[in-house]
Amino acid sequence: MNIPLQFTILGTAQDGICLTALASGTYRITIVNGSYSTYPGPHWKSEIRIYKNKSIQWGVLPGDTAIEPVNFDMRIGDGMERTENEALSVAKNMSMTWNVSMAASGRSGWQKT
Repeated sequence: MNIPLQFTILGTAQDGICLTALASGTYRITIVNGSYSTYPGPHWKSEIRIYKNKSIQWGVLPGDTAIEPVNFDMRIGDGMERTENEALSVAKNMSMTWNVSMAASGRSGWQKT
């Protein structure tokens, strides 16, 4: 079963959003629109960082100096671009699927597409 879902994540939403799988099936997450900048200067991203069954963790990624979400399970989108439009053009339509089984084992898997 394919389960359609559309949501918005504001660039200022430091706690992100929480989505709970309520049924077995294949969930697809796709970047449709939007970019954000948290750094001074021309640094834009179109990216979603995903945490499975845990809260957002903050820290500094290797080779970086900014405090940002770390130890995520999956990410969609990419890069640091000079303009908002460049960031969106790199990431637009990037997607991943999440196969969820509500079986007793509770196992599920991610697949980036």
